[in-house]
Amino acid sequence: MRNSTEQKQNKNLVIVVLSIAVLFLMGLFLRPFLFPPGEESIPLTQQRPQGENPFRTVLLYEDLSKSTFTDAEQNPVALNDRLDQVQVLVYWASWCSYCQKDMENIDELAQKVAGEQGRLVLINKLDGKKETRGQALEYLKKNSVQTENLFDEGASQYEKYGLNMVPTVLVVDTKGRLVSFSEGEIPQEAALLSMVREARAGKTESLAQFIQSNLLNEQGGIQTEYRRSSAKTVPSGADVLSESQGLMLQYAQKAGKQDLFDRLWSYVKNNMTAGGLPAWVTQEGASPSTVTAAVDDLRIYRVLSQSRMNAAVLKPYADALLQYETENQNLVDFYDFSWNQKASRFTLCYADFQALSLLKQQDSRFGKVYDNSLRLVQKGKISQEFPLYYSYYDFSTGQYRGESLHMSEALLTLLHLSQANRLPAEAMDWVEERMREGFLYAKYDLDGRVSEDGLYESTGTYALVAQLALSENRLPVAQAAFARMETLRVRDKENPVDGAFGNADGTGIYSFDQCMALLAYQQMEQRME
Repeated sequence: MRNSTEQKQNKNLVIVVLSIAVLFLMGLFLRPFLFPPGEESIPLTQQRPQGENPFRTVLLYEDLSKSTFTDAEQNPVALNDRLDQVQVLVYWASWCSYCQKDMENIDELAQKVAGEQGRLVLINKLDGKKETRGQALEYLKKNSVQTENLFDEGASQYEKYGLNMVPTVLVVDTKGRLVSFSEGEIPQEAALLSMVREARAGKTESLAQFIQSNLLNEQGGIQTEYRRSSAKTVPSGADVLSESQGLMLQYAQKAGKQDLFDRLWSYVKNNMTAGGLPAWVTQEGASPSTVTAAVDDLRIYRVLSQSRMNAAVLKPYADALLQYETENQNLVDFYDFSWNQKASRFTLCYADFQALSLLKQQDSRFGKVYDNSLRLVQKGKISQEFPLYYSYYDFSTGQYRGESLHMSEALLTLLHLSQANRLPAEAMDWVEERMREGFLYAKYDLDGRVSEDGLYESTGTYALVAQLALSENRLPVAQAAFARMETLRVRDKENPVDGAFGNADGTGIYSFDQCMALLAYQQMEQRME
């Protein structure tokens, strides 16, 4: 028996050693493909010098105004002196084969950018090793490149920006902020000009215009999808959600756009009323649903209260919330007016503590609802290793439920806790670590692993990360989230859906993603004013 055990142990040891050897050889083989020559990879666990970008992406909204380059005669050129126009900085090197291919039409592209009131400038990554000033100037002369070229001495700005490769294109607005980028290629004309136009107008205003032009119907409702699908699912197509109405009301209130606010609120009053509360969905050509959604109703109440809506509106609204969406001084998910029935569960992300705080200021009966909601959320933490919160609490069983976490809901729970100054640091640390790794996926199992059906990225998820990070004063995390959002956009100035989050053919453009991104942009830009 003992000899048999030893043999098994020796056999297992051999297998382990062989496995490690195979992995090592695979690493040597794959390294040139994962990390091209000249570009170094730094392990996440390695300590980085203070001030160095710890994220695996360019940080959007970074202030580049203090950047200084040199010209061919080594005279300093300050970016801050050039902010009369949008700046398109094209990082390149003469040894880079991709740069060489993309540079063939660079003069023509620079002229197109000038036509959009922008300035395209080549920035040579002058590291003094792989690239010298003489090599760069010789290349430009040999290929008759007329576009202005500046040098990044010692690649100092390149390192400071956290760039990873050449070519990389940085689009800088007239305030010196990095607002768009492209890594690994110089974008085609239509894509680059889309970035320049947005930089002139601002990301918030550009996206708001897309939503109002393409998703806002004549009555003032925000339709769920840009393109109406053939699917019979609800919501889809032109269906209007109380969620979208509330998010856009929030944008309009903060932007001071009273006409838009009135139009959105008018739609809620005239087309979504269900027993004194907004219906969760109104289908095109049909009556509104008889079911509410507490998270949306609380959001709308919060916005109405913050807009100083008169008591004749707020008091009946608050009374309806208390009557239909609370039970035994606990918040519940919904009320179904067709069955006169309340939900028997409480989804944790529904607890909008800002709204509940405003409600308890108006009506003391909401004080206990606030306290109970906070207690149930805080007790719903999954584990110290996975410091997020369960999906919902089942009042009938007295247990927390949810086999996995949709990150849009999980992050909304964290945002509501942050707004109540009750977010544990370890929860934000977990989110930040995912952003340092480069991705935050759409769905996670309760052990903290990515769900098999959640291996995709979501605009709405990253927009919530940005809002959460801004609420927690972790600016680089927000900037990294904005950078991931940028990779999910349509970029083509000739396309009707230019600037939207989704697909170039018009599919996958949902109101939730657009509205959440809009609020994130608005929060960031108002913070920077």
